[in-house]
Amino acid sequence: MRHDSLPISYEDAIPILKQLQGKGIPAGDLGKEWVGGLGYYGVEYFTGPSEVDMHFVNEVNTVSETLVILLVSLRLPLIAGYANLE
Repeated sequence: MRHDSLPISYEDAIPILKQLQGKGIPAGDLGKEWVGGLGYYGVEYFTGPSEVDMHFVNEVNTVSETLVILLVSLRLPLIAGYANLE
């Protein structure tokens, strides 16, 4: 089974969560781990469902990057007393 996810900001999440307020079971009744941290913004957490239909679009801009590795052969000057090995 595939579960897609779409990361969103708090700013985008607040109106979505507010559409669920009063719908379903209060999330706090399921345990404190079900309640998020946006109460400061007037969000109360409920399980839903809501009568509102939402449609999400995820536009992804992919960039192909080519990594070029250049190998450079360095010729160090011979130290006096060493023979030239070439």
